[in-house]
Amino acid sequence: MGLAADSMKRGKAVAGCLGEICKGFRDFLLRGNVVDMAVGIVVGSAFTALVNAFVSDFITPLIGAIWGGGNFNDLTFSINGSLFYYGHFINTFLTFLIVCLVVYFAVVVPMNKLLKKVHPAYFQQKRPGGCPFCCDADVPYKATRCKHCCAELPPLAAAELAELESEENEGDELVTGPPKGAKVAKDQAV
Repeated sequence: MGLAADSMKRGKAVAGCLGEICKGFRDFLLRGNVVDMAVGIVVGSAFTALVNAFVSDFITPLIGAIWGGGNFNDLTFSINGSLFYYGHFINTFLTFLIVCLVVYFAVVVPMNKLLKKVHPAYFQQKRPGGCPFCCDADVPYKATRCKHCCAELPPLAAAELAELESEENEGDELVTGPPKGAKVAKDQAV
């Protein structure tokens, strides 16, 4: 073999290796969770801009009108010639607070209600102290064996068991609708 044939052979090997790397990278990018995350970041930044405009254009002028000031964003104080823009900080803090409230009430609360309906074991009360053998803290209180080490768990005291059951049943009315035995009109049936 000549030098040219040897170089072509090496070039094909390198191209094949790069092709595999590019294919793997393409598969990674087109995986569902990466695309979902990218969409979430774009929507989140747009939502943050919307809330920021709402706070700076409606909320803080309202606060400025109540306090009798002008532009709330220009409120400052000075120490030794250094200006501190506390109005801008309050705008940013209110934006953060509103975004947190919206995310909590529009995403977290509905998701928890849905999870509790679909997968009630996710919210089941945990055994105090977890498994005494493998130290796993994620053991349901009704379990008789640990799901990780399969050790037989000692029974809980009656008072402790009753307390855990009552805590587990407290939130049921919020999720499942009317209490058991309650009459619901036919046009209001779920």
